[in-house]
Amino acid sequence: MLETVNLDQRLEKPDYRTQLRPLQDRLHRLQRACSDAPVGTIVVFEGWDACGKGGIIRRLTRRLKPRTLRMHTTREPEWRRAYREINEFERQLDRTGVLVVKFWIHIGPEEQLTRFEARKDSPYKSWKLTDEDWRNRQKWAAYEEAVEEMLQRTSTAAAPWTIVEGNNKRFARVRAARHLADQLAAHLGEPEADAR
Repeated sequence: MLETVNLDQRLEKPDYRTQLRPLQDRLHRLQRACSDAPVGTIVVFEGWDACGKGGIIRRLTRRLKPRTLRMHTTREPEWRRAYREINEFERQLDRTGVLVVKFWIHIGPEEQLTRFEARKDSPYKSWKLTDEDWRNRQKWAAYEEAVEEMLQRTSTAAAPWTIVEGNNKRFARVRAARHLADQLAAHLGEPEADAR
C-alpha cells in the first residue's frame, strides 16, 4: 500500500486558499446535517511523527461547532492482538450507523528529517521533538513494515484506511478535508462533492 503512494503531490498556496475555505464551509454544513440526522462519526488520524496530523485536524475542525465535537488521543495498543478487536469494534459501529473514517498521513523519511530539524531549531516547536522520536527514526524500515501490516489487516469495508500523501502539508490538508466531506455526504445520502 505505502510503496504505491505518490509523495510528490503538491498544492501551491493560492490554490490551497481557494480550495480549503469552501471545504471547511462544506464540513460545517455536513456537521449540521449529521447532528440533525443524527449520525455519529468517528475520524481517526494516524501517521508518522511530524507528519502534520495536528495541522490537518486544526484545518478540518476550524469551522465546526465545538458543542458536537469531541477529540480524544489514544495510546498504542498491544498491536497484533488488537487487530481482531479493532475490526470487530468498527463493524459494530458500522452496524449501528456510525461512520468511521480513518486517515494514515504518510511522509517519506527525508521529509520527516527536514521537519525534525525545523522543530529542533524552533523555540515554539522544539517541545514536540523527543529523544524517542530520533530513536524511532532509526527504525524506519521496521516501523514501515508494521504500518503496512496494520493498514492491510485493519482496512475493512466498514472502515477502510485512506492514505493521505503528506509531504506537502497544503496538499494533505485539502485531500483530508475533501475525503472527509465526501464520506459524510455519501453517508448522509447527499449528492457528490460541491466544493471541488
